[in-house]
Amino acid sequence: MDKGFLFEEEIIRKLLEIISSSKSTSSQDAKPLRAVGYVRVSSQMQLEGSSLEDQEERIRAYIKSENWQEVAILKDPAQSGRTPKRHTFRWLKRLIRRREVDVVVIDRLDRLSRNFPALLNFVKMCKDHNVKLVSLRENIDLHDPLGKLILYILGILAEFFSNALSEEIRIKCHMDAQRGYLSGAFRFGYCKGNCSSCTDPNGPGYCPRYGGPDIGDGKVRVPHPIESHAVRLMFSWYASGKYSDADIARRLNTEVFTLPDGTKVRFRTKGKPGAYPPGPFDKDAVRAILINPIYIGVVTYAGSDKNGRKRRKPIALYPGKHQPLVDPETFWKAQLIRKNRYHRSTSLKHPARTYPLSGLVFCSHRHSPMRGISSNGGRNRYYVDKLCRQKRNERHQPNVKAEPLEAQVEEIVGKIKLPKAWKERILAYIYHSEGMAHLERKRAALFHHLEAAKELYRQGLCSRQELEEIRREIQRKLTTLLPTQTPVAQKALSLLDDMSLLLSRLTDEEKNLLYRQMIAAIFVQGDCIKAIEAYPPFVPLSPHFVAIGTVKPLL
Repeated sequence: MDKGFLFEEEIIRKLLEIISSSKSTSSQDAKPLRAVGYVRVSSQMQLEGSSLEDQEERIRAYIKSENWQEVAILKDPAQSGRTPKRHTFRWLKRLIRRREVDVVVIDRLDRLSRNFPALLNFVKMCKDHNVKLVSLRENIDLHDPLGKLILYILGILAEFFSNALSEEIRIKCHMDAQRGYLSGAFRFGYCKGNCSSCTDPNGPGYCPRYGGPDIGDGKVRVPHPIESHAVRLMFSWYASGKYSDADIARRLNTEVFTLPDGTKVRFRTKGKPGAYPPGPFDKDAVRAILINPIYIGVVTYAGSDKNGRKRRKPIALYPGKHQPLVDPETFWKAQLIRKNRYHRSTSLKHPARTYPLSGLVFCSHRHSPMRGISSNGGRNRYYVDKLCRQKRNERHQPNVKAEPLEAQVEEIVGKIKLPKAWKERILAYIYHSEGMAHLERKRAALFHHLEAAKELYRQGLCSRQELEEIRREIQRKLTTLLPTQTPVAQKALSLLDDMSLLLSRLTDEEKNLLYRQMIAAIFVQGDCIKAIEAYPPFVPLSPHFVAIGTVKPLL
């Protein structure tokens, strides 16, 4: 072989070795890619398994095998994939926009989102910021046309599966609510009662029944021996009108509860499994409990609207199988206090000002609402048209002093005379929980008995004297259906006959509730009441009342 050829071959081989070594050296000198893992589970029940841990373990192993730098493993426990409004998911997008991450590693695409548009937006964000997206299960290349097609198909399938699953869950939740069962989520104040296999966050090391015999079947919630007392304290404190949500949270965090064996414990929240452990109360935790009607023994159902959005307020209440912790009177009194405070919070240092005419006073000119405000430490109270105050050229309605206006309304309502039939209905509810319906059934049964006695008389099966005795007995029972001669009935009648006396016994919150049942709007012109629009049944009861829609704006 020619020596010149061998010499050239040796040169080429040496050159290739140098190029190879320089590549390896440059790759060693280059900084490793910064990788962030993202894991998510969608329900409380999944938290009890190892779904989060499995995802995290696979992601960590993959990042290590690729010699990438692990920046963080971001977690969204118990978060639905149907919405992109997840705290940790938002943080992940913030890291991408700040260019603090080079690779995002997920276990499956549906962990990112089960909302197809949101998933596409996230993929586009990664592409715009030159961030590589790695899905371990699907193993697709999003820069390849086939990979993009697979992404679209998988995204649509994930959204379809989510919608179908949500519909099944909605049906099951509705059926459970109708049967009186609370949802499977942990509810503060209650536990499942399966003490021998307890998984409640406030079970091990906290509950005195933990590890003991079961006191429930796991389906019907039973009162938690510590949390139930905290719930009762919350409602009693708030119903007193002296405490705000923040005041109650501070007091609960310092309150000491003594167990039957003398052990002293402090109240704490249930926390959120997989997200944060049980801990101190804050005002939001207290508020969520105080507005929840499950504590009077009912089950709420909210469901979703036709667009799939979860309703914020329940649309149905069903009798629950669980034991109530609070009586309905205390619960609804707390709701009334909260309603009358509107967005203002009250506390021991800064008590809320109450206005009996809240939501009822309107300006006669533009029919704009007038809101109650106070000054000088609450000693001066007014009803103010804020819209009027904002328009300098149209300040037609001055501030109205609250006391004279409230006195006028109380005098007008105090002169109302309730019809006799209305008094009977009210007394019926005092003595019978079903009111007049109960009385009508009793009366129908007595009249049926009387007709049967008359038929026996016509057939000659009973004498005239026996018929008269039956008639007198039935008449006596009819008169005792409404025991108006009892002390309670006499006291109720005295209040119903004199509305001014009744109003003098009511608090400002109770007056506001009573006025709202009778009056739709009070129109004010200057310092005087121009008209009072009342609901149809009450219009004939006072010459000052007019029908709704009678008063027209002046401007």
